[in-house]
Amino acid sequence: MLITGLGIFLVGSLVGTVVSAPGWVIAARTVMGLGAALIMPLALSVVPSLFGPGERTRAIGALSATSALGMPLGPIIGG
Repeated sequence: MLITGLGIFLVGSLVGTVVSAPGWVIAARTVMGLGAALIMPLALSVVPSLFGPGERTRAIGALSATSALGMPLGPIIGG
């Protein structure tokens, strides 16, 4: 599911870079949102299998911090 979400997000990103009409950009962003909806919960579920008990809390903290900062800062910096 994580790879599927990344693939959907990639397709939306690629389409968004080559289109010029606003409707197509909105459609590409919608596809990116669908991919991100698959990626976000699965990214957190992969952390315990990638990090040991000593590193797990730091990894979850870093993932949570980037999510918490990315949501309000993304539109401000990108817009």
